[in-house]
Amino acid sequence: MTNETEVIKHISFQSSSDIFPFYTKLSDRFIMTKFVYDFTGDFEPLFAMIGLNMDGEMLWQYQIDQENSMDDRLYDIYEMTSCANDDFLICGEFQTGDKNEAGLIMRFNKEGELLWERHYRAYDDFGGQRDCYLEAVREMPDGSIVGIGSMQQVSEFGAEEDFWILKVDANGCYGEGEDCDDLETNQWLTSTEDVEEDSKLVIHPNPTSAELTINMPEMISGRLSVTDATGQVVMRVLLNHTEEVQVDLGQYHAGIYLVEVVSESGERYMQRVVLY
Repeated sequence: MTNETEVIKHISFQSSSDIFPFYTKLSDRFIMTKFVYDFTGDFEPLFAMIGLNMDGEMLWQYQIDQENSMDDRLYDIYEMTSCANDDFLICGEFQTGDKNEAGLIMRFNKEGELLWERHYRAYDDFGGQRDCYLEAVREMPDGSIVGIGSMQQVSEFGAEEDFWILKVDANGCYGEGEDCDDLETNQWLTSTEDVEEDSKLVIHPNPTSAELTINMPEMISGRLSVTDATGQVVMRVLLNHTEEVQVDLGQYHAGIYLVEVVSESGERYMQRVVLY
């Protein structure tokens, strides 16, 4: 044993952030974020990282520059982790000019190429977007991805945060073949099990192969949402003094869906629908 240590190689970095860098170790290299090597631009990068070999030599650099951004986007990175095939994942929060925060997951290959970037947005009962973020992400043995974080809700005590766990496939999508660049999630519902149905909401035909007619108990202003068995909101309709509305579920997979109507005054009506 010795108290002496030896520096094998030292690399000078220009810091682009006062946040300590995240890093992850792959089979033959390290990936680091929040530092930029020889960066000489006029603006601090929104997001930056480098890949190093085990001898400390820089292999590649990746960055998103503020001057090339199409909007007022911001990235906050909370964790990096490696995948079984040496891809790696980054999670955190993404923010645009509307100042609403969305959960963020990005997947890169070991050469620093961005494979995909997904934003996961949460909405309240009236269609308003609520802040959310993901602070940990892991690849599961089956190749799916699980993210853990928080999402905001509004209660009688004001804004609060709820624990949030999100599971998506290897492409960051809820289901195969979906358009999933920006995904919406209902912050309350995680399953259609144990839903207390309300007979005041009349839906026919049920079961259905596609089209539904939904009759409200009264003229309602608010919103109607349709949620699948995984908790994903697949449809949202704004109601303006509406007593009857037609929706078409023909593009979705067979299964059990939850139709929920929430009025502006807070009344909630729910019914299950079987799609075959």
